[in-house]
Amino acid sequence: MTASSTFILALTGAGISKASGIPTFQDIPGIKDKLDVDFRAQHPEEFDRVVQQMKDNMRGKEPNAAHRALAEHDIPVVTMNVDGLHQKAGSKIVVECHGNLEDGTMVLYGERAFYEQAFDLLQQATDVADKRQQKKILLVIGTSYETQFANAFVQSALYLGWALAEVNHDAEHLVAPFLKRELRTQNR
Repeated sequence: MTASSTFILALTGAGISKASGIPTFQDIPGIKDKLDVDFRAQHPEEFDRVVQQMKDNMRGKEPNAAHRALAEHDIPVVTMNVDGLHQKAGSKIVVECHGNLEDGTMVLYGERAFYEQAFDLLQQATDVADKRQQKKILLVIGTSYETQFANAFVQSALYLGWALAEVNHDAEHLVAPFLKRELRTQNR
């Protein structure tokens, strides 16, 4: 019988989807200001254009090797992305902190995000890994740490005994080898 001695939980940001052709907020200056509840109320037509442009940017995009590797290894994912690529890759456990653009649940700045579910998943993963006496790794992929949430999530994981691993550049080529290396199985 084989069992992995490591439990990995992924936190993903826009950088993971960049290789799929989806621009990050850094690639589109000023977009964050337009994805705000006040901006939507004051400039509804421009807001609609911005959302449509985001949808156009995502149309036809496919998961890349990093998304597929997470799905292949059944890694639970907490994502700040709204592109749905983790699910499209086949990931079963995905918490979309900012909702999903295509299904209309995208969370704007000034609205309540799905952070509680993310912290719940972190606690559940901690409990499972601790019960199994597994090493815990939080794999942070493609995030710039510019959000309070990303910083708070990482700090919470560290407090709960998770080791931190980061792949913030070239995720498409670096995530799969990292997972293979860390998830080696041991005969028991």
